[in-house]
Amino acid sequence: MLIPIADVPLWYAERKPKDAIAVSHGADTLTWDQLERNARARARAFAAKGVKPGDFVAIGLPSSNAFFETTFAVWKCGATPTSLTWRLPRGEAAAVLDILKPSLVVGGQPDWNAPNSLPADFSPDGFSDAPSSSACPIRNSDSGYTPSSNSTRLPTRKRSPTAWARSSPID
Repeated sequence: MLIPIADVPLWYAERKPKDAIAVSHGADTLTWDQLERNARARARAFAAKGVKPGDFVAIGLPSSNAFFETTFAVWKCGATPTSLTWRLPRGEAAAVLDILKPSLVVGGQPDWNAPNSLPADFSPDGFSDAPSSSACPIRNSDSGYTPSSNSTRLPTRKRSPTAWARSSPID
């Protein structure tokens, strides 16, 4: 059975015991239901910041539950998450972001000077974590590109004929 990657937390939340842990970092844990709800709220916040299907979103967060919430939120928007080390120096970050041209940068360093960004400690307060009332059909991404790297260790954009994204991810 194939399910969209954005729906993995929901799939497990519906099948696992309510207290089943999905992600754990030290004492900070998330159940599958919490991961799904938090990702939905973040997805709505990201959409409000202009993220849409086919976009790239740069994620510069340390390993944490927020990193997983953010990654699933990006997928729920139909966008492609691109993980960058949150300690990347400004010059290297600028070069990567110039190639990637993300619609949003989450986390990273303040001196990255990303035009559309949210801080690492962003919380989606005020955004609903309720399930979407609209159907979310799966379709090919408009961009069809996936990030990869070459021998220079800089990202490149490769055409991907099977890049899937949501066309109507959230309300």
